[in-house]
Amino acid sequence: MIGPVRGRTASRRRRTGLRDEGATMTTFILVSGMFTGTHIWQDTAARLTA
Repeated sequence: MIGPVRGRTASRRRRTGLRDEGATMTTFILVSGMFTGTHIWQDTAARLTA
């Protein structure tokens, strides 16, 4: 984390610029994580029941 004193305006500008991109990336990671998690869960369940 950047200290509160060093580069306050720069970090604020960077944070607002990355907010939308970060939200999109988080949504993408969550969705892909749900899909891969479901795939892994089904794969594990199939392996256990087999």
